[in-house]
Amino acid sequence: MRKVAAWTALTAASLFLLAPAELARGQQSYRWPVTPFDTSHWITGTFCEYRDTAPAPHFHNGVDIPKADGSPVYAVADGVVTGMTRTGSNAYVRVGNFAYVHIKPAPNLRVGSTVKAFQTVLGTMLTGQGHLHFIDGKYNHEINPLRANGGLTPYHDPWPPRIDFVQFHPDRSQEPSKGRRVTGMVDLVVKVSEWNGPATSPVSCRNNGCYEMGFKILSADTSTTLLNSGVRFRFQAKPSNDYVHNVFLR
Repeated sequence: MRKVAAWTALTAASLFLLAPAELARGQQSYRWPVTPFDTSHWITGTFCEYRDTAPAPHFHNGVDIPKADGSPVYAVADGVVTGMTRTGSNAYVRVGNFAYVHIKPAPNLRVGSTVKAFQTVLGTMLTGQGHLHFIDGKYNHEINPLRANGGLTPYHDPWPPRIDFVQFHPDRSQEPSKGRRVTGMVDLVVKVSEWNGPATSPVSCRNNGCYEMGFKILSADTSTTLLNSGVRFRFQAKPSNDYVHNVFLR
């Protein structure tokens, strides 16, 4: 999947609640599906980034873990293969709640096969894909594999996000205000790049979407907080793709 910059509009927010079963599952942790299992890996695509690939703009429903072509991909939990596609760039294996995409399924696996965590090779990285697209959750019920208090463990991200710019747009305008003053309804637009590696890492590690976002508006001398939005977006679970332009300006 192609990487695009994330432009986040902070004027519209939607609340997405997890069902009780999903809340319980959200606390589960598991090791990485590629070796070494117990080491944090770089991420080249984060959960709920904006994607404009076919068939329509959408939220990225997993995380991308870079790995060399032909590298083995392992199950992160015991289970039974419930789905599989052997052809095309989106070839995948699904085991329970987890899907492993852009892999060549192992020839001995079939739907119904039993797999063991970190023992069964589900497949190998497809030539030219450069990453494993890893999904936690059933279709349209995906949760963030890099969520707080669960998911891929260990995960170390000491690199802070970078705010590339902040702009004020007249209500629903695609273009920023030209002057220094704004009146009426205003959209606050910020471009944020989440870094998942040092400055020497590939650009795909330095241009990811962020996990959560909020903002404050301060007085001119910055001594007083005029508005504290709190957390406006937190991508714990994937919203419906119908809301993608409530979050991203495109």
